[in-house]
Amino acid sequence: MATVIVGGTVVGPEGSARADVLVEDGVVTEVGSVDRSAADVIDASGCLVLPGAVDVHTHPFGGVRDDTRSALCGGTTTALAFVDALPGERPAEAAGRTLADEMPESHIDLAFHAVIWEPEAYRPGDLADAAGASRSAARSARPRPGPSRR
Repeated sequence: MATVIVGGTVVGPEGSARADVLVEDGVVTEVGSVDRSAADVIDASGCLVLPGAVDVHTHPFGGVRDDTRSALCGGTTTALAFVDALPGERPAEAAGRTLADEMPESHIDLAFHAVIWEPEAYRPGDLADAAGASRSAARSARPRPGPSRR
């Protein structure tokens, strides 16, 4: 899945300049004048684009595709999200469901953590089980602002 953010002012360590940003499979692969064919195009005209920005407090689940597309419009390429458990669902079950059902729709690198919503249902080991599921979902983001480094 490729997405191109076009027309914005890209802000990076070397300064800011009008440029496009190509994101492929959740990784910033090129900044500059990029090929738009076979990619979803997001118009960021008049906006600052911050490749590599990280949002550490998000709640995108139930709308991962749209919410992470919006995040890309603002330059966020990595987010940490809360996983909402369904009633009676244990933390590791919620993490596994989220990994299977929602993570594949993400336009960005998306890590998540489980939350214990029903403390009375908590059993010893639940957090360790959820941590294992969450670790398997995290993907490392290595945005590469600047000239194309394909």
